[in-house]
Amino acid sequence: MPNHGRIPGTEKIAELQPGQRLGRYGEIRVISNYVTEVDVSPSEVSLPPCTNPNIYMEILVEKPIPNVMQSRVLPYGGGFGQWSAI
Repeated sequence: MPNHGRIPGTEKIAELQPGQRLGRYGEIRVISNYVTEVDVSPSEVSLPPCTNPNIYMEILVEKPIPNVMQSRVLPYGGGFGQWSAI
């Protein structure tokens, strides 16, 4: 997917903070590196067809993580997108 699914012009650099909760769909693998806000439906984050939307976990940030790319996402894999991917 061009631009890694990001909607051009919505990209920003953020810093994740301790105590921040993030949501994650699908298994964690070497090439899987996207998370989103909690309580976002699978269709809002435009999961690829190979991702199991029934696998969901929440991740708690324990220390600051600087220089993180955050953006809105394009529709993909049957989802309607527009939610934020981190």
